[in-house]
Amino acid sequence: MDAGRSRGKRLYMGLGMPISYKPKNRLASLLDIRFSLKSVLLNRLPSFGYKLFEVFMGERVVEYAFVHSNILMETKQRILDVGSYGSVLPVELACFGHKVYSVDVLAYPLEHPNLTFVQGDIYNIPFPDNFFDTVTAVSTVEHVGLGRYGDPLHPDGDRRAILEMIRVLKKGGKAIITVPFGERTVSYHRGVAMNRVYDLPSLEQLLEGLQIQKRVIYGKQGGFWMPVTPEQAANLKREDATEEKSVALLVASKGQG
Repeated sequence: MDAGRSRGKRLYMGLGMPISYKPKNRLASLLDIRFSLKSVLLNRLPSFGYKLFEVFMGERVVEYAFVHSNILMETKQRILDVGSYGSVLPVELACFGHKVYSVDVLAYPLEHPNLTFVQGDIYNIPFPDNFFDTVTAVSTVEHVGLGRYGDPLHPDGDRRAILEMIRVLKKGGKAIITVPFGERTVSYHRGVAMNRVYDLPSLEQLLEGLQIQKRVIYGKQGGFWMPVTPEQAANLKREDATEEKSVALLVASKGQG
């Protein structure tokens, strides 16, 4: 992955093509560290570099690929990304020519001509009914309502978020959603509710009102993400609440009725 800069813009190689974007502030520039640091380490100290990034290879490596593989690049869409803070996904989608909107309770630090950011909570998305072709929520829904990121506390915040996503999704449109998967629970770290973890029955309850078209589960084994069965995912134990060991990746559609 190659990193560079020109007139305040950043350039990196993503998905086999150069993707450019403009950081809004110093915080946004920090996102460049993972690109430039990886490039330096892999070029100068390849053995150490690959080992280091194997350790820090989180679930985004499969989640982002899943999102892109389920969006038609030749058809330009109106896309909503929910929970965009700290994610480069909205910019990646915007670079492919889609009209992208993003919403988060925290300010989004990157800019692109095809990207519109709206700061607010997901319970009241400021868009009309049946507005978006696709809605994406990557490792977001499991946090909603727990207050970890400053959002209002609601025990059923995840379900309320899904209902709002359904509302703004066009009839026949699709939602691409990723969540932690395994034994159903709420994970805590030092007394703070981190996220929910879903099993198959709770996933079906969560997505009621949508028709699940695709569901795949990935687990991290030996430092690498691979497809696993629900049973295998349930047996993957996290060392702490800050690390996911398995995720469910889903595509669900809104009915025409």
